[in-house]
Amino acid sequence: MKQIYHFKSLVFICLTAFSLQAHAQLSGVLKDSTDHSPVSFANMALLKQSDSTFVKGTATDIDGKFTFAGIKSGDYILRASCVGYKSLWKEVHIEGKTKLNDIFISPESLTLGTIEIVERRPLYSMDGDKTMYNVEDDPAIQNGTTNDALQNAPGVSVDIDGNVTLEGANCVEIWLNDEPSKIKSHNLKTFLDNLPANALKRIEVITRPGAKYANAQGCGVINIITNTKIKKNHFVSFGSGVNSFGDISPFVSYVWANEKLSFSAYASANIRNRTTKNETLSTSFIDNDQGGKDTVYTETTTKENKTRGFGGWFSLNLDYKIDSLSEVSVWAGFDPSVSFVSSESERLRSDFDYDPLGRVNRTESYYKSSTADTSLSGWGMLSANYSKKFDNEGHRLDLSLYSNFSPSANVSNMIRQYTPSSLLFDDLNKQYSNDENSYSMALSARYTKPFSKSRELSCGLNFNLDNDRNLYDVMLFDSTTSVFEIIDSLRSYDKTTNNANLRGYVDWREKFGNFTLDLGVNADAEYSSFIVANNYFPADTTMTFFALRPNVRLSYRTKSMYDLSLRYSYSTSMPSLSTMTTFRDYTEDSYSVGNSELSRSHRHSIDFTASKFFTKAGYVMLSFDSEWNNNTISSITDMIWDDYMGRYVHFSKPYNAGSSVSQRIMLMGNIRLGAFANLNLFGTVNHSVYEIDYTDGNHYTQEGTRIMLNGSLWAKFWKNYSAYTAFSIVFPGKELFSQSGNVYNLNVGLSADLFDRKLSLGLSVSDPFNWNKITSDITSPYYHSHDTYIRSSRFISFNLTLRFGKLELENQQAKSSSGKAQ
Repeated sequence: MKQIYHFKSLVFICLTAFSLQAHAQLSGVLKDSTDHSPVSFANMALLKQSDSTFVKGTATDIDGKFTFAGIKSGDYILRASCVGYKSLWKEVHIEGKTKLNDIFISPESLTLGTIEIVERRPLYSMDGDKTMYNVEDDPAIQNGTTNDALQNAPGVSVDIDGNVTLEGANCVEIWLNDEPSKIKSHNLKTFLDNLPANALKRIEVITRPGAKYANAQGCGVINIITNTKIKKNHFVSFGSGVNSFGDISPFVSYVWANEKLSFSAYASANIRNRTTKNETLSTSFIDNDQGGKDTVYTETTTKENKTRGFGGWFSLNLDYKIDSLSEVSVWAGFDPSVSFVSSESERLRSDFDYDPLGRVNRTESYYKSSTADTSLSGWGMLSANYSKKFDNEGHRLDLSLYSNFSPSANVSNMIRQYTPSSLLFDDLNKQYSNDENSYSMALSARYTKPFSKSRELSCGLNFNLDNDRNLYDVMLFDSTTSVFEIIDSLRSYDKTTNNANLRGYVDWREKFGNFTLDLGVNADAEYSSFIVANNYFPADTTMTFFALRPNVRLSYRTKSMYDLSLRYSYSTSMPSLSTMTTFRDYTEDSYSVGNSELSRSHRHSIDFTASKFFTKAGYVMLSFDSEWNNNTISSITDMIWDDYMGRYVHFSKPYNAGSSVSQRIMLMGNIRLGAFANLNLFGTVNHSVYEIDYTDGNHYTQEGTRIMLNGSLWAKFWKNYSAYTAFSIVFPGKELFSQSGNVYNLNVGLSADLFDRKLSLGLSVSDPFNWNKITSDITSPYYHSHDTYIRSSRFISFNLTLRFGKLELENQQAKSSSGKAQ
């Protein structure tokens, strides 16, 4: 009994000692060094002096006051950071209840011409044609991924499948550290969802790219700048996500770094299960003798796809700092994947035949089809970069080498049976085999030379080689030998595409007072070849193309962070060889073909933007732009009689769509409700008019308006917990011979950071009302269709992350700004 008593006493004494040790407290007030006003909602952190590991975090209140309670006595580093201020590091000794003297933090410093203006850097800002989101200054996003950070970037949206759009448009290029990523779409989704947000410095959004970022398609650019300002780091994290579909996504990450060398490795895997459904109603027409149109056939097709996918992402990164002005980096990554898709479809078709007296004969056919598809693919890349700074004023040279390869193999077996047997169609038992290998290599050089604080020249040169080989074999089942060995030579082909591109740009920036003038020109020289081996429609085409794309921008910025800009640009582009070829790419029921009569398209654009950035409250931006397009290339789906298939079929073909004019008004904003809530809103109204002289001899005019709304809300509560919701609404819109229906989406989630962020948990619900149904219509002169696409988009996800290691930041200020407690 005595032993039990002594044991209880010992436990009580230990617990009491621990409790006393852990009940020290640190408090103080954070103030602005210029006017001694309190700094509200700043991020305060305590780090151990011994190894700079994180101990505890809090935020200042409306009066700039902060308190750390429940901590051990000892020596610490106090770190203060706030949007628009330089980070402050301060050595402190804590014993009991410790109260500091007032702490002063300095605003960021910006230079305009020869005048230095002390100004708080906002979370959002503009620089010429770039709207910047300073991710490293946003504490709300540090536990997320790059996809999460992109949701906060002005005008950027990421849907449930990881597709990135800019101001509602799918035409967007992703750049990494001022270089085009060249990552294929499905690999890009994996990359963006795996790159942690705390590895980013900022995201630059360029909706109307100037010479430096211009591309042939006229797409907007999202430039992701990573942050490597780490002094010492030895860190490992791992975790996994799982959702109600049965998807699993484990990962592990390792980072080691010192002042000269850093190494990181990342590996992840994913298992995906998805189901989608399609229903298409279509009607085709021909001209009749009375000047009207008769129905040729109607179709009702339903299809269900079930997909199981397995994949992963593996990457290695090595950075070496040669000296204070030079560094080199090497990055390699590989993304293997395998997928299994099973499809079941049904089609009811009615064909109409008219005799000379106008009487109609109707023939109906019905089939069921099943398809089993197996795909194996990979994507790998290797890049090397060298940067040389000639001074610390912006004079620098960057050299890059980039290469990637993408092999893929696909085998699909399809059985189609008609009930009862059809006179117009045959039963099918086919095997489709597709082997594709592509690679690209790019060399680039970028040079920037400031001649003064108000004049800067930047130029660059990029040489790119691309090759793609696609071997597609379609085989019919031979019942006599019970193997697939009869070649469907109409649908089989061997296609090779080669492209060599030399692109250069020159940009001159001149600042006078609060004005900035940007003059730029982009030049493209390109050689392409397109070769197709096919028994019916072989092709061997080459093309050489040269284009100049000038642009000019005038912007005005005030000290109080109002920004105004006016920009004009002109661009021209040639159609790709694949859109000009006479090769017909047949499926079982349709085909696509190029148009050898296509000519280059021209676009003139002018836009005006007004914005106001707030140090703590966010930003608001209003933009108006107008585009005039001539010979815009649009693909049109229509109906035609095909001699090879012996019936009327629908086909798609590109045309120069005459002219089009579009105007758009965009309003977006961000509201920062202190340090604990963030609201993003984005809306556009787009009005377009299309005109075309079509092949039926008629002139068509199509006019349409489309409205899009997006929003997201993040809020933090109880210090370690946060909640978010995001929504998007796209109202019906019209384009040339096509229109789309409403699209709705809603996501909600909760997250928690526990045990000093060693453990993070997340729970989210995607599309809780299962709204994600997409409808579209084609209204060509001879072909009408209504398509409904439904996917299983409602699911619950759970994520868990564990972190171990220590991180030492560049805390030079900590050694020079020690403070004494009173």
